[in-house]
Amino acid sequence: MQEDDRQSPPRHLYAQHLLGAAANLSGTCLAGAALIHIEQTQSSRTLVTDNVLAVSALFFLLATILAYAALRQRSARIHAATEIAFGLGGILLAIGLISLAFDLYWG
Repeated sequence: MQEDDRQSPPRHLYAQHLLGAAANLSGTCLAGAALIHIEQTQSSRTLVTDNVLAVSALFFLLATILAYAALRQRSARIHAATEIAFGLGGILLAIGLISLAFDLYWG
């Protein structure tokens, strides 16, 4: 059996995938936070979800900036920071959606 001579591309080249996903998710989180904030001001309910989504949008925005920098400088270190920021944004997005589901079900 022959070994595959093809080399996998450097990790920082995957930043182009994170760039688009992080940019889309930051906009989605901001839109969700705005809609939830509007709803809670009209119904005079207090929800934590809009704040969690806003912080998640900040992490996705940071991931977008870092992904662009990783592409420009071809830096694996910056790409690692991009993955961390993207992961934290995803975790906060999941927490926000779970809290929204609980608020809608038991609220």
